[in-house]
Amino acid sequence: MSRHGTQNSYLSLCTPVIKEKDYSILVVDDEPANVRLLTYMLRDLYRVREAYSGSEALQIANSDGRPALILLDVIMPDIDGFEVCRRLKDQDATKDITIIFVTTLSEDSAEEIGLNLGAVDYIIKPLRMSVVRARVRNHMNLCRQADMLAELSFIDGLTHVHNRRRFDAILLTEWQRGRRLGESLAVIMIDFDHFKALNDYYGHGTGDACLQQGAKALADTLKRPTDLLARYGGEEFVAILPETDLAGACVIAEAMRQAINALNLKHAYSTAASHVTISLGVSAMIPSTRYEAADLLALADQALNQAKREGRNRVQVMPLTDGRTVDPTGRTTWNPVSRTPDAATTDSLRAPSCETMPSHAQTVTDEPLGANALRHMRLLLERMLADLNCLLETPLSADQSNHALALLARTRQLQRLLDDRLPSVE
Repeated sequence: MSRHGTQNSYLSLCTPVIKEKDYSILVVDDEPANVRLLTYMLRDLYRVREAYSGSEALQIANSDGRPALILLDVIMPDIDGFEVCRRLKDQDATKDITIIFVTTLSEDSAEEIGLNLGAVDYIIKPLRMSVVRARVRNHMNLCRQADMLAELSFIDGLTHVHNRRRFDAILLTEWQRGRRLGESLAVIMIDFDHFKALNDYYGHGTGDACLQQGAKALADTLKRPTDLLARYGGEEFVAILPETDLAGACVIAEAMRQAINALNLKHAYSTAASHVTISLGVSAMIPSTRYEAADLLALADQALNQAKREGRNRVQVMPLTDGRTVDPTGRTTWNPVSRTPDAATTDSLRAPSCETMPSHAQTVTDEPLGANALRHMRLLLERMLADLNCLLETPLSADQSNHALALLARTRQLQRLLDDRLPSVE
């Protein structure tokens, strides 16, 4: 890997993460003739939608396909234009929509009210097509420029993937969405192994090129538009995978590890391999009020540290099989710390645990059983393991995790005993 050639070659491959949004226009007027006139003036330049009341305008503005600009009449029977503007500017989701008043009210006081409410322009009827088109064009250009600047503030300047600021915002958004929909959310923490040694011995230019090529390789493994890769800081990256369980996240993490290995970037000063490698920590859970997004991130971070301790160039998952994790300071802790569950939930989890399992173990190991019976018991244990793994992906308290993990360990022990027994019976 050269110090300069690799970096230059990467730049030609780098693709921006800024996406073109829908710059549509909403025309709002209670007079159909006025709506048709404005639509005629602008339809060859923009996608134009129509609303015939203030309430209809608010409904469209709060939908998923909200417009970039609204041409808004003032005098309307249900909700006047000034009130529509005030409500839109009071909401975080709609406050950035560009509003231009189009009205017969020519008094300076009315124009002052409209502009003070947050409108960017005020056009007085009767309308001149050339003026309307020019003003709308200027404001749409400003809208695009503002969006581009805002988007660039969320992009890492070196790697051109999202930055920590965007990650923090999207993690919170996806956490809330996952809690609302009951969908699993996964996080992958990624660290380039022995990156300081790479910088020290090959130079910072080579280190930068490594991060650039690595970021592109990592981003290429994410196929869904909802997945996000961000540079977390230095040589650390992080991925958010909405609607993804732990097994699915592990598949993506392993694909990332292999993608970096496939680059075959020379690193003679790494103890993990002769080329650049990464370590990855994976966590996933269904968001709930018992946890915070920080708990999910903390699990992935601890998994990453565990991967480093075990030799690097590997994928590690948290929580560990005994229900405990080791934080970066080396202290053993239960993670994540949940709110206290209700007694009924705890009792339901405790009921089938260690009190009943010894008798099953005695039956399997001491009494002679036929092959069919053993196969049937193994099938039941496989189903039980699947149920327990699903349970461990849901929010649990420390006490619940204790019982579930103890039951999981005992079930695996019985499974191994059955595996040893089946060949001799058959």
